[in-house]
Amino acid sequence: MISIRNLRFSYGGGAFSLTVPELHIGAGEKVAIIGPSGVGKTTLAALIAGILTPQRGQVVVDGVDLAREPDHRRRNFRIAQIGFVFQEFELVEYLCVRDNILLPYYLNDTLALTPAVRQTAESLAGSMRLGDKLRRYPRTLSQGEKQRVAICRALATSPKLLIADEPTGNLDPQTAQVILELLIEEVRRRGATLVMVTHNHHLLEAFDRTVDIEAFAGGGA
Repeated sequence: MISIRNLRFSYGGGAFSLTVPELHIGAGEKVAIIGPSGVGKTTLAALIAGILTPQRGQVVVDGVDLAREPDHRRRNFRIAQIGFVFQEFELVEYLCVRDNILLPYYLNDTLALTPAVRQTAESLAGSMRLGDKLRRYPRTLSQGEKQRVAICRALATSPKLLIADEPTGNLDPQTAQVILELLIEEVRRRGATLVMVTHNHHLLEAFDRTVDIEAFAGGGA
């Protein structure tokens, strides 16, 4: 599913660099990316998603080398094939829960918003215990509810790959455990691959393996 070779990425000014000689993640795997703050966990997640592109090397996802694709093709591939759960949720405040879940379909005309898609969104909301909140707005939701909406949105396109950047970082330990269990259940149900950035080592037992990014870091940020 994911194959990275000879990757090098740095931000302008040389304050931070990340080098990944080789990293492979198989289809259906659940992998946690760990490491202290500032070593590049979020950067690696963004590189895998094609949000960032490396100065050197390959980032191949489901047979597509994202480092070589032009921006518009990378964006279309990401929206259709990769679900991304942001740490800060990134919900649109003026959209209700239902429309936040369906947001990828509003943003990209390569995705068809059909009655079946709407039904899938409602089913996702139900599985995430949000079935009675579809008409509510983000400002009326708890942190845990907002995170569940973000997860539903990431899964709405039935992606082959789900990337979650610290999805439990803003949550209390009990809510974090519930969110992770729901997330993994949905990934397992779809046969998707999960890559999750986390600093919470109490959650690692749920994953097939961990990748300590500190071994790759070439500099701090």
